[in-house]
Amino acid sequence: MPSTYEARQVTHTRADMDRELKASVVPWLRQQGFRGSLTHFRRPGPDAIDLLTFRFDPRGGG
Repeated sequence: MPSTYEARQVTHTRADMDRELKASVVPWLRQQGFRGSLTHFRRPGPDAIDLLTFRFDPRGGG
């Protein structure tokens, strides 16, 4: 019996991911007060520093 679900493999290069993050995520992070650049962002606060790091799977797809 054939499955109604077919798995698709979606392939994105690191350059594709960087481009999309810079277009979509980085502007929002800046509005939230974060500074830095891909892949490390920080936002100083009165009692702590918020750190945000993007990590990529070296095999791709992550």
